[in-house]
Amino acid sequence: MLFSNEVLKSTSKRDRKLLVRVGELLNTLAEYCVRERDNIPDIKYECHSICRGLALSLPELTLVDGLYFGVDITVVNGEHTFDPKLCDHSWLTTPSGSIIDPYPVSIIACGPLLVVTKGNHCRWGGQLYIPSSEVTRRIATADMAKRSEIIAETIKKALEAPPALSIT
Repeated sequence: MLFSNEVLKSTSKRDRKLLVRVGELLNTLAEYCVRERDNIPDIKYECHSICRGLALSLPELTLVDGLYFGVDITVVNGEHTFDPKLCDHSWLTTPSGSIIDPYPVSIIACGPLLVVTKGNHCRWGGQLYIPSSEVTRRIATADMAKRSEIIAETIKKALEAPPALSIT
């Protein structure tokens, strides 16, 4: 992976290794689910259950529920109006406080995001993530716990399974 100098200065080597590990787990999970689709439970997922399942699989990471900051922009006669919008979201934090977002809001990515929470660029990164215990109260249901456990169990099975045969 390539990282900007600002990200390198604002994150630790361990943060970047954890990012890669989360990406590996998500790829392993996805490949296993495709390969074993007839033998595994139907996994319903969203950021909340994915983050919980990953936190169960990687205890070094901390689960955080909260709000993700967005904005509606309206342009009238060349004048911009900004209307802040918040949505419920979950993410993971590293021991040094960086954010790993395995299921980012409205972004198609080839893997999880590493979001800086320190330095000059945190206003475009970590400050868009707002921890909120109210979100946890709303989403922490028995169904959410069950979905998270299924994800963690499936990650474990995927890691124990023999690798898929590659055809070249």
